[in-house]
Amino acid sequence: MKGLLKLFTLSLICITSLNSWGQESTIVEGYAYENGNRGYLNVVEVTAINTATNVQVAQVYTDGDGFFTFEAPAGQKLEVIALKDMFQSKTMEITPDAGKKNFLQFELKREPGYIFEITMAEKRDDDETPVDAIRGTRVEVYNNTTKEEVLALNDYQDPEFRVNLEKGNHYTILIRKKGYLAKRMEAFVNVKGCILCFEGIGSVRPGVSETMTEGNNNGLLLANVALEKVFTGKKMEIENIYYDLAKWDIKPQAEKQLNTVIQLMADNPRLTLELGSHTDSRGKDDYNMDLSQKRAKAAVDYLKNSGNVKEGSITYRGYGETQISNKCTNGVNCSEAMHAVNRRTELKITGMFAESREKSLLQMKTEEQLEKEILSGGSESEQIEVLPGETIDDALARIKLEKEEKARLLGNGGSLEIKDESLNEKLETVTEKKGDLEKLETVTEIEIENEIEVINEPVEKVRDAARVEEIEEEVEEEIEEAKEIEIVQETINETKSSGLGGLKVDVPQLPEDADGSFISLHSGKDRLPLTHKIYKAFPDLNWYPASDGKIYYIVNRAYPTKEKAQLYIDNYIKADYPDAQVLRFVKGIRKK
Repeated sequence: MKGLLKLFTLSLICITSLNSWGQESTIVEGYAYENGNRGYLNVVEVTAINTATNVQVAQVYTDGDGFFTFEAPAGQKLEVIALKDMFQSKTMEITPDAGKKNFLQFELKREPGYIFEITMAEKRDDDETPVDAIRGTRVEVYNNTTKEEVLALNDYQDPEFRVNLEKGNHYTILIRKKGYLAKRMEAFVNVKGCILCFEGIGSVRPGVSETMTEGNNNGLLLANVALEKVFTGKKMEIENIYYDLAKWDIKPQAEKQLNTVIQLMADNPRLTLELGSHTDSRGKDDYNMDLSQKRAKAAVDYLKNSGNVKEGSITYRGYGETQISNKCTNGVNCSEAMHAVNRRTELKITGMFAESREKSLLQMKTEEQLEKEILSGGSESEQIEVLPGETIDDALARIKLEKEEKARLLGNGGSLEIKDESLNEKLETVTEKKGDLEKLETVTEIEIENEIEVINEPVEKVRDAARVEEIEEEVEEEIEEAKEIEIVQETINETKSSGLGGLKVDVPQLPEDADGSFISLHSGKDRLPLTHKIYKAFPDLNWYPASDGKIYYIVNRAYPTKEKAQLYIDNYIKADYPDAQVLRFVKGIRKK
């Protein structure tokens, strides 16, 4: 109806006049719509070019009804081009006539890909409870394949939004709203054999069957995204965190799930969390409490060692068997599956920081890319192997950990941080193992039978005998490992008392042939302690002794210009290292 009204109104206007070229002009108008009568298209760019002079005479955009209009010189041949993202362009040649109406219709065909339409609402407690639509959100979409920001909406008041997904691309979609947990989604469109795969969304379905073309090359996809409210005490279970019997070290299978916790904390920087570990009721209460405490600590240590967790944002607690979630308490006969329900790891929201700077999705992705370049030595051509079941982000996290471990073993200034605390923990573990061995060796046959009767497991006697032999082997291995650690500790102590006065063992001096602009993170006459965060955050750290007696801690990465180095400081370093500055060297000599 609007379109007809516009046409009627325009028909009342005199369609000829003198334009700015001093020539007779006329009005050109028309519509742009999707082929197959799928509807009018807005924001189509319509450009008119004089074919004789190659001069642009008009550029306009269609409105919400797909309508456009522009003024053009009459009697001259024009090339009119219609362009819109995700659609094939279309060109028409016309010669506007001053005596007639000049009307065009652009039928545009969609490029291979999909329209992804998302509706945002609060998470339902049950199917019967009505929920409100979510408004005032921050919606961001990033193309990981082209490394470009696709969409950025702040304080978006509509509960629905659309984004075009082109084939051959991996997209990250992040939705945030104050008072709700951020929602991150990954969309893979014909990437590595995945025709259309989503992560982080409950269900995705075609909108209307007629909109899906043959072979599913195009179509409309609908998804409902439920945002969860944030409140103190809210619990979230972390699935697939498994440990070996009576152990607490983090297995490779658990690392993927813990990496999702790191991402959760990055997407929700205001939250403070507690990671709790729970056991089933089998075994002694005190033993289960101690074991769960060690497991919770190991998980939080893994998160903190990633280098991406803010100080004070997460704590740990072992609950043992104090919070059994079903009937399987002490003395109750339950199946293995019922016991497994109680062996769980949970995150609990304990509070929120008063203020916390929220990074944009573009900034987070840019920092990830920079981190990747640093880990790869700045090589853009490094090949990344994505293992089965991994996302691209999982692969990057795995490679980072592998490189840090390699750097630690090679002792090249990577993550080698053998501190007194870690050494003591290791020695305490050996001592505990020795104690367990002595206890098991001195247990009488009667005591063993009593223990079997209490826990009602006839095979435990055989297990104890096998465990004696197992612990003997473990103790021997760990004593040897402790000796090696003691040797390294002696080296560290010698270095502390040497002329380096506390510089980290493996931090080398800036190369004598250093050339370019470098970032100095910190300077001063006092040495930084081995426990300083700077060593963890920057594995490729060098030191430079200046003539004024100061020591400069420098990232061993040369920038071609001072401006580029300063730009990196301003965007990514200044907040944590306010004294950071750019130092320029020419063949190892510092220049002003």
